[in-house]
Amino acid sequence: NTQQEYWLVPLLYFINENTGYCSGGQGLLLKTINSGESWTVINIGTTNNLGRIFFPTLSTGFVQQGINIYRTSNEGLNWSNLTTTCEASIYFTDVNTGYSAGSGCIYKTTNSGFNWYIIEPEFFSSYAHTVEFLNQNIGFVLASSGTMVFTVNGGNNWSYYSFNAYNSPKSISILNPYEAFVAANKGSIFYTNSGGIAVATLAGGS
Repeated sequence: NTQQEYWLVPLLYFINENTGYCSGGQGLLLKTINSGESWTVINIGTTNNLGRIFFPTLSTGFVQQGINIYRTSNEGLNWSNLTTTCEASIYFTDVNTGYSAGSGCIYKTTNSGFNWYIIEPEFFSSYAHTVEFLNQNIGFVLASSGTMVFTVNGGNNWSYYSFNAYNSPKSISILNPYEAFVAANKGSIFYTNSGGIAVATLAGGS
């Protein structure tokens, strides 16, 4: 029904123990300042489904909507629609530096989302759905084709790892510069202690 569509795949992002945001379907954006006890609806200026949220600081934040990035610099009170980027996933390592990944593209910004430039590796032509960074230098991008690319210098250079077609990576948890866990199709779980150079199967993977 309409209510279910309105709350389509809500995503949460908490800046601290009190302040958090929730994005969902039909332009839904909510904010709490009391640890989720109550929520205020924020009008971001679109009725399209919203995606990932990032707030590098208490005042400055970003919300993804398809190929659009919305930005606020006053704690969500006002929002502006910035230059379009890739459509699948965003990640900001600080208020100025962010990454966007999508259909055969990886973009980077160094001026808080106002301008973006392509940093995709030559061998990357798949649909990327997840971008995650541990710090300013170390990051991973996962693609639906069963591939993973990773960088140790903020996207200047990329390395490549290929899972088999039946174990397409879905999400990643980066513990430190060397260790990370990857969840994939068919209940598969993978682990690396070499920063992505070598990957071991912990579960599934057949």
